[in-house]
Amino acid sequence: MDGIALINLLPYLFSLLISLSVGIFAFKRRHVVGAKFFAVIILLEVVTTSAYILELVTTGLPGKMFWDNLQWYTSLMYPVALLLFSFEYCETLKTSSYRIVYFLSMISIFLATAISFNIFPGLGIVSPKLIEFHPFAIYTYQFGLITILAAILAYGITLIGISLLVIDLIRKEKHFRGQTFIIILGVLIPVLGSTLALTGIELFPNRDIAPLTFAIANLIIVYGLFRYRIFDIIPIARSSVMDFIYDPVVILDQNDLILDANQSFEKLVELNKKIFIHKSVHEFISSTLLELDELQVPSDSQKEGLVHYGENIGYFEVSTKTFLNRLSRYSGRLIIFHDLTNRKNYENQMQLANDVLEETATLRNLELKQLNSLLINEVNERKRAEKEKDNYAQEMEVLFNLAIEISELGMEEDIEGFLARRLKEINQAFFVVLSEYDAEKKMLFPKHIIIDEKAMTKVIEIIGEDPRNINLPVDDVTYHHITNEVVLYRQSLNQAFYGVIDPNVGDRIQEKFSIDQFVGVSIKSNGKLAASLVIALQKNRTVPSAKFYESLANLASVVFWRKQIK
Repeated sequence: MDGIALINLLPYLFSLLISLSVGIFAFKRRHVVGAKFFAVIILLEVVTTSAYILELVTTGLPGKMFWDNLQWYTSLMYPVALLLFSFEYCETLKTSSYRIVYFLSMISIFLATAISFNIFPGLGIVSPKLIEFHPFAIYTYQFGLITILAAILAYGITLIGISLLVIDLIRKEKHFRGQTFIIILGVLIPVLGSTLALTGIELFPNRDIAPLTFAIANLIIVYGLFRYRIFDIIPIARSSVMDFIYDPVVILDQNDLILDANQSFEKLVELNKKIFIHKSVHEFISSTLLELDELQVPSDSQKEGLVHYGENIGYFEVSTKTFLNRLSRYSGRLIIFHDLTNRKNYENQMQLANDVLEETATLRNLELKQLNSLLINEVNERKRAEKEKDNYAQEMEVLFNLAIEISELGMEEDIEGFLARRLKEINQAFFVVLSEYDAEKKMLFPKHIIIDEKAMTKVIEIIGEDPRNINLPVDDVTYHHITNEVVLYRQSLNQAFYGVIDPNVGDRIQEKFSIDQFVGVSIKSNGKLAASLVIALQKNRTVPSAKFYESLANLASVVFWRKQIK
């Protein structure tokens, strides 16, 4: 081989070297989506270029035909490998995709075999001949029907693969479109170059310029490897997560480089996305919550803690969603920063306020004990009164015991419910209803209805609805009346519940359960109506005196005062 021959081989050797470098790079990153099948594409280019070089240096016609036939196999399998790569890179690879690729592979191998072994004479390679040329003899032939059909199939498969990549290019977020565009350009150049040979356009003595187009394409791929970090930075879908989250969101690759972020994250770090994109997140956010354990596989997590961002510090809930590629390898993560700083400060203030309230409650309990002592003195005094006041003294004793029971309850206990239950027992009442007053809505809302379960079931049947859901409107006249008169006696259910209950329905309930009287007690706090008690008494039941219920109202006012402290 003389010097001229070696000089003519240099472009093809350079193309082979570039293809090998790109192939090795892709193979080393085979765990990244698409890299493995892209390495297969480069392998086919390497085999094609090697076979082409060997065809050039081989002198005899049989030898040149052998290496040219080998190129038919690689050339027809190239579009199939491109389609398989497109399926995986665009994340549309399914089980059915493998079946399609397998079917197309069998057809391509069959056509390559038919062309190489001339199974159908006159339809594959037509009129093969050797033209003497310096420094290498040129092997040439005409294309038969089978070779044309094979070319149409190859271009059709290539068109589908490139179409998938174009669709993926359109859908991708703008920061990752450059990756896909470089790949499309890299596979499109050899395809365009092959059309010259099929159409008979010869730019060089050898009409097949595939190795040279491989060199140009792979130089573009090399540019993309460094400029757009193909097969290093993994694009992650934006539309499914980014546009619907108001908290700061950032998407990282496996090296914690920022791939994307929403506007809230830009506001958090007070920087434009162009400044921090493709840079390490740790340059802008500092927190132990972002650190990964090198000995463990990253997983989804939700943690709370301090986060330093710029010159600021805050308390955040950091939620992490990890991404795995189709090979189940870690490829990145999505992080959401939920600002809890205000809530944390509020919790600290609330804790301080609770400590103050507990101290205040202790003082109030001492005052309640003093009040209980006053009640005891009052009850003892009335016991020494005349005989006609014995009943009143007994009532005071009942209130005293009730006050003692209430004072012994903890601040967290349902004091109102306890009061209503005890009143039912003390009065031997059919039912007791304790309703709280809402000043804004001007309504009494039943909070506790103390009644036997069977009786409640029957009442619901008669009324047609649960009495717990019946709210009592209080107009200005009614409000003035019940706040001025602490104790009100009513003979009908309709009157006791301010006309809300239908008179006929009320009469049926009173007749069914032998109820002949209702006692209403107004409970005030700070001079305003806070709640109301309605006590239903059956026939032949002793009705306590008005003084009893007035004292009861005072005691209930203390209960609601304690509730305000709570």
